[in-house]
Amino acid sequence: MERKEFAYHLRAQAKRLVALAAILERDSDVATDRAVRCLLEQEANLLSRRTGVVGGEPMVLVKFNFPDEFLEELTKDKALVYQGIVRLTQVFGQEQKILVVTHVSVVATAKVGPDVIRMDHRIGSYSDHPGVYGGDRETVLKKSREALDTIQAQFEQLGLEVRAGIYEPGDTKNEPPRSEAG
Repeated sequence: MERKEFAYHLRAQAKRLVALAAILERDSDVATDRAVRCLLEQEANLLSRRTGVVGGEPMVLVKFNFPDEFLEELTKDKALVYQGIVRLTQVFGQEQKILVVTHVSVVATAKVGPDVIRMDHRIGSYSDHPGVYGGDRETVLKKSREALDTIQAQFEQLGLEVRAGIYEPGDTKNEPPRSEAG
């Protein structure tokens, strides 16, 4: 990020922080206190994403292979899931030695605080010659679709919005749009 753009973001963030401080001075009930603390956490996370540093530490990628572990992690930090959004998609990878083999995984990612949490759940593989290597293409794709549907339902039960795609560490493309008033 260029210095001018970074300075612009810092000024905008400072204005938001001043507004939050005014709310705390004016209203002092428990619900307001919690809401402002949550917004302050989001502001800190936003700054962390822009700089790539959190308390002197770079952002990390936390990986899981099993949906239950991933869901448990999200449940513990649900309030910190960026905009309440979880990304969910299928990933197809090919390998070609003698046969073309396609590996299918269900991948889910979420920005939790400054970190990206990722689940790579391997579903199976298929090839042009299922009797030789891997499973039947239709069976593997059906298992993948069922896994997607099950995982999506679990995210929705947590109150999270499910969208397609994958978050990558250092990804700032999904930040809120900038205000022209700055």
